[in-house]
Parts: sequence; structure tokens; C-alpha cells
Amino acid sequence: MQLGLPPVYFCGQACFKKNYNQHKTIHTIAKQMSATGITSTRKTPPDGITCPLDASLEMKTSLPSWAHNYSFTGQLRPALLSPKRTVTNKNVKLPDYASHPAGVSDSEQRDRASNNSIRVYGPEELEG
Repeated sequence: MQLGLPPVYFCGQACFKKNYNQHKTIHTIAKQMSATGITSTRKTPPDGITCPLDASLEMKTSLPSWAHNYSFTGQLRPALLSPKRTVTNKNVKLPDYASHPAGVSDSEQRDRASNNSIRVYGPEELEG
């Protein structure tokens, strides 16, 4: 049964087992909502995370809904995301995650699997 839930990724089997009860609860709630006819098809703002391209400056610089009750320790604050935009210039090389349905970078996944440390790129690698 398709529940319309976003895909969920776990870092491994142990992580999945640790979070299985919560994962199962979410599926149970979604199934109950589906069975009773309660559906949510809204895929556009306001979801508390994104804002439309033509939103006011006040909205664009406001905190996401998840951050309203968060106690920040420094000056840095999150902002709302703008919707995904398409790149029309054929000369711009897209990153590998641009074509992945979930936005996952295959090169980063390969790098993570073969290295246990954070990779630091040099000037030559950064320039392409």
C-alpha cells in the first residue's frame, strides 16, 4: 500500500532496529488516516520549511516552524528554503545529486564507504 510518506534512510541495520518502533508507529498512523479518508495532498508551502519564490522578505528571513522554540547559542540562524529551481544553462555542470530522486550524492556515499575521516579538498580539487 502506498502511504504517500517521504522516503526514510537509516545509516545501517542497527540504526533501523533502534528506530523501528517509531517507524512502525508512523506507518500505523498513516494507514489509519488513509482508511478513514483523511489525506493530505499538500506539497507546497506553507510547510514551515519552504517559502514561495515571490514571498515577502519578512517571510524569507523568518525562522522555520521547527526552530521557533529552539534556544540558539550563537548568532547563526536557519532560514526558509526556496523551492527547487531548474538550471536552464546547458554549460553548467550539475552535481550528481541533482538527478537523484532523493537528492543523495553517489560520490559522497562512495567516499563515505571508503574513508572513515572527513575529506578535505585542496585548491586543485575545488577548482574542478
